[in-house]
Amino acid sequence: MTLIKHITTLAVAFTALTALSGSSVFAQDKMGDKMSPAPSAMGSKMADKMGAKESAIKVTIGKFHKVAHNTKGTATIYENPNGTRELRLTGFSTAEGPAVHVYLVAAEDVTTDAAVTKAGYIDLGPLQKGKSSQTFKVPAKIDLWKYLAVTIWCDKFDVNFGTAPLTAAKH
Repeated sequence: MTLIKHITTLAVAFTALTALSGSSVFAQDKMGDKMSPAPSAMGSKMADKMGAKESAIKVTIGKFHKVAHNTKGTATIYENPNGTRELRLTGFSTAEGPAVHVYLVAAEDVTTDAAVTKAGYIDLGPLQKGKSSQTFKVPAKIDLWKYLAVTIWCDKFDVNFGTAPLTAAKH
């Protein structure tokens, strides 16, 4: 089961418990020995959530800081209902340069060029523009708790433009 399905299941269960807490809203079923929520106790909010289409959930998030060049914006990794993942850069801007790529780095933060290559990284592809929101596919097999930083990297000159340390997203 994908992470998003686990979280969705927990959210629905939590919503149900919250809706039912504080009152006696259980009804005996026809067999006489099992208890189930009375239909009126479910409430419209829970019913809406149960019927709602699943959407992508935030897994990790971080703000960019300058290393070699001013780099601003937010990096967020999402997991989609089908299990695919994507990195979204929003409110993003950095310097233009040749062969600038987006890396996931196996470190909590990197503030030097050497730290990127020493930690190890996964190249998500070339940066499309220096000043725009953009999205990159993140391979599903990557351990997101190992790769905890997004770095904007110039391949031609081996320079770290800026990094966003990632932390678990709050839901």
